[in-house]
Parts: sequence; C-alpha cells; structure tokens
Amino acid sequence: MFSPFTGPPHQRHLTPRNTCITIDAAWSDEKDPAATPPLRRFHRRYVHCDSVSGSIIASEDELYRWFRPDLFSVKAQSTTLPAAALGEIALKAFPGERMMVYVVPPTADRSAVIALRGLQVFMDPYTGAILGTRSGPTFLQKNHQFHIRLLAGRTGETIVRIAAIVLLFLVLSGVVLWWPLKRLTIKWSASWRRINFDLHQAAGIYSSLFLLLLTCTGLMIGFDGMLMPLVFKATNSQPPVYEAQSTPQAGVKPLTAEQALTIAASALPGTKPIFVTVPGGPKAAIRVSLRFPEDLTPAGRSWVLLDQFSGEVLVTQNSRTTGAGTRLVIMNRAIHTGDIFGTPSKVVAALSSLVVVIQMVTGLFMWWKKDSVAKRQKEASLATTGVEL
Repeated sequence: MFSPFTGPPHQRHLTPRNTCITIDAAWSDEKDPAATPPLRRFHRRYVHCDSVSGSIIASEDELYRWFRPDLFSVKAQSTTLPAAALGEIALKAFPGERMMVYVVPPTADRSAVIALRGLQVFMDPYTGAILGTRSGPTFLQKNHQFHIRLLAGRTGETIVRIAAIVLLFLVLSGVVLWWPLKRLTIKWSASWRRINFDLHQAAGIYSSLFLLLLTCTGLMIGFDGMLMPLVFKATNSQPPVYEAQSTPQAGVKPLTAEQALTIAASALPGTKPIFVTVPGGPKAAIRVSLRFPEDLTPAGRSWVLLDQFSGEVLVTQNSRTTGAGTRLVIMNRAIHTGDIFGTPSKVVAALSSLVVVIQMVTGLFMWWKKDSVAKRQKEASLATTGVEL
C-alpha cells in the first residue's frame, strides 16, 4: 500500500481567497524543510508497496487462468469421471502420495484438481488426462504472503498492521491537504510540472474513498484476533464451527467424494460445491465447501462437515442464515478483496491500489523538483550575496 496522495508542495499562503497564485509559485515557496507543516512531512515520507500486491490479489483467480490456460481449461463434454476415478489415476501416476483435496470444476470448461501432499494435479474431468502439475509456492502465492506478512512470518505481519494504520492516516491527511485547492481535473495544456501536480491531486481524491474502504477492512483482517471477539460479542452471535470428529466404525468404508457431495448438497440446497477435503485420519470429518449464487468468494462461505463413515451431518455453515457477526466478517473480507460484487468490484479494488503507484511516481517527482529549486536558490544566494538562505 502506497501513500494515496500527497498535497500540493506548500499551501501556507494558498487560502480559498487567493488561489490565483500559480502552482509554480507554490512550488518555490518551501525553502526550509523545517518550515514544512508536520502533517505534510509525515504524509510525504511513507510509501507502502503492499498496494501493488493487493491489486494483484484482487485478480488472483483470473491471473491463474490467463497465465496457465493449459492447466485450467478443458473442452466441455457430456459426462465427467467420478472424483474417486480421478484420484486413482493421480495416485497411480504419483505413487506414495495421498489424496487430500478434490477441487470440483467450477464450470464445464474448467479442469478438476487433485491435491496430493506436495503436489497439485490438474486433470481433464472428462477423460482423466493429466494436464500438468504444480508444486511449491507459485509467484501469486508468494505475492499473497507478501501482502499479508511480507514473507517474514510474524514480524512481517506486525509490520503490515502498522503500515495499515499509517495508511489510514495518509488517506485522511491526503483529503485534508487536497481541500484548499480542491483540484479535480488535469490541465493537459499546462507545463509538465503542473500536469504532474494535477494528476497527483485528482488521482488521489478520486481513489481516496476506495482506499479508505480497503484500509479499514484490511485493519479488521489484520487485527482479527483482537477485533473478532468484540464483533461477535457486540452482535450477540457465535463464531462458526470449523472442525468436528467422526466416529470410527469397524468394517465400514469411508464415504466417497461423490457421496459426500450428494449429502452436502441435500444439507444446503441451492449451493454449488467447490471442494471436498479428504480426512487425514479415522476421527477427522469430511469437509465440503460450497457457495450460494450470490457468494462470489473463490473458496465459498458455506460448508458442511460430515462423519466420514456414517455420512451424518455434523456441522452446517450456511452463509445465508449464519449469525450477524459472521455476516459482518464475510462482508468485510469480500469488500477488501473486491469479491463483493464480482468482477466490477475486483476491477475497482485493483485500480484503486494501482492508482497509488501513480501517487508514488508523481509524489517523488514533486519532491525532486522542489529539492532542485531549493538547491538553485541556495546557490544563487551564495553567488550574489555570499549569504546562504
């Protein structure tokens, strides 16, 4: 996350009554850095590269498909193979592995995925052909971890939290610094310095509301360990249940993925399945993740936990009927990731983050030009009077 936008170079004399003062004159006003208001000095110096990674995350699903159509795209046919058959093919190709997750093809032209312990196997759900594999963290996965932890574990997570707090102040301070001139347009016929200044101001104010939303929702996620209990207490609701235990039965085989999908669909009618998690032991439950049509998040916000032997429904999490606290958590994350309205909101989230790159470039140019003007004035003063300004 970068600073959303910086105010004009200096506005000590730019009140609403004398805004006829030129931008170039305002540029040369600041001769002494110590005279710069603390708000502007603080506002200029913080740049947060988390915004670039955030804009990538907003389109993560689409980017996977764009860059690797050989793994994700298939030719639609009439009948798909059972998940168990696909799993057998994958395990035969990679002996010694264990099937952990079956990802259901979201559309007729998408591949199925069998997740093994250290490998993802992409398969044609109609023919069983292995399209390819993927192992280890991908660039997009590393980008995701960079966004939330800077690839530095707990330390990075703490830094990101602090940066989010700083960014909140920067967004609000940017609006304050924009207010005296209220520049909403770019004068393309003006000098490059004026165009740069106008671009910095206009892009900043137009993106400020969206950046404020992204920052506040990011703070909710970053401090969820502290804030979520308060949310559930304030809404008088309970957090969702993520785990349950199966009861082992001698001589009884575990459910197949197809059986689990059928039971889950009956428990939550109107949903589409996303993936099935294969239990890692005899007491673990099968988890089937699902989503309703209005749920646009990739992993879904509804799930069913099943006894792997009896098929008994142990837990049902319904995003439509869940408690107020959980609905707030779901909405908060959907706003932050841009999933809330699907592709349109993802585009807005990505562009809002990328606008900050413009802010960084134009802000650095403004600072560099101001510094150059100050040096020239100092040199001129020494040459003519022998006195340094």
